[in-house]
Amino acid sequence: MTEFALTNVLGFLGFLWPLLLGVGVAVGENEAHATDAPILLALLVPLLVLVALRTARNQGADARMIALLGALVAMNAFLRIPKGPSGEGLVFILPILVGWYVGARFGFLLGAFSILASAVITGGIGPWMPFQMFALGWVGAGSGLLRRVVRGRIPVVSLGVYAYASSVAYGFLMSLWFWPFLGAGSPFLYKPGLGFAATLVRYTRFYVLTSLPWDTGRAVLANVPLVMILARPLGRLLARVTERFEAEIVEVPEHLPAPAGVAPSLP
Repeated sequence: MTEFALTNVLGFLGFLWPLLLGVGVAVGENEAHATDAPILLALLVPLLVLVALRTARNQGADARMIALLGALVAMNAFLRIPKGPSGEGLVFILPILVGWYVGARFGFLLGAFSILASAVITGGIGPWMPFQMFALGWVGAGSGLLRRVVRGRIPVVSLGVYAYASSVAYGFLMSLWFWPFLGAGSPFLYKPGLGFAATLVRYTRFYVLTSLPWDTGRAVLANVPLVMILARPLGRLLARVTERFEAEIVEVPEHLPAPAGVAPSLP
């Protein structure tokens, strides 16, 4: 639990420090976080490994849960490659469904490691990568937390609504990672010294005008329908897999009865 909490704190600090401390020089989107992103990634990956080990151990099936996570990560990394007109392809589907049916931490791990694996496969490594890992990890974790709130009621509808909301939330976060570094030459850009409310208004305007249409298209054309279609069949499959992974504890008595016709040994 401590590792997971530290991972989330690290993510929030990574996104918010430019707003809290200010950005002195405008560097543009491609150079945003160029200095701190490698440090963030170097801290994030070991924490993710620790979270994975603790999650598998808590579920009583260390090797099997790690193997399941690896298989799902590999599958989801390749699902990110075919991109539609709205960007991120099919990479949201598995984290949302796995987070719902397996758990919040497992959904977080799947989302974060999927970005890492796909970046290695496609060569898409850059300062944006740790922020994408956090954002997609939170998409998977949020699905698991949502299930605790709705308690299994109307799961397909709940997942469909969440698929839309998480698509928009992901885009909102991924615009925030570079927005403070764009300069202050417009009422839509970050300006040091403004209060929280004024900064939020500026950023919301920027997001609505630049990213919301793309995120809505991604949600409506891919994420929402595919999550709702796959929710029940994939849920049944994941339920069977996780049931088989549950540890079985067999208590062996200290003194077994001697077989018939065999004299018990003397102490």
